Amino acid sequence: MMRIFDKEYNAITDLLKSYAVGRKNNVERGLESPILAALLVEKYAWGQHEALTVIDSENGSRDLIKLADKLCFEIDNDFELNRQHRYQGLQITLSGLK
Repeated sequence: MMRIFDKEYNAITDLLKSYAVGRKNNVERGLESPILAALLVEKYAWGQHEALTVIDSENGSRDLIKLADKLCFEIDNDFELNRQHRYQGLQITLSGLK
């Protein structure tokens, strides 16, 4: 299905990819932990998702979240486990489980 705002959607996904690359580079340089970097990418993508849903509620942007998950896994191999820990209310520090 064609999106109403294909050009804008593509620009937004490019921004997400660029943001994820920056976070991944920070992890490789030791400036951020994989847990923190992946969390930042996830939250960044959810903000984009919310904005896109306002613009085009018919089509939404679930595939943006799928892309974000893929990018998060590239940064943090334990992304899903770490997300489950957060959802379970376990204390997560910037460097890992407390």
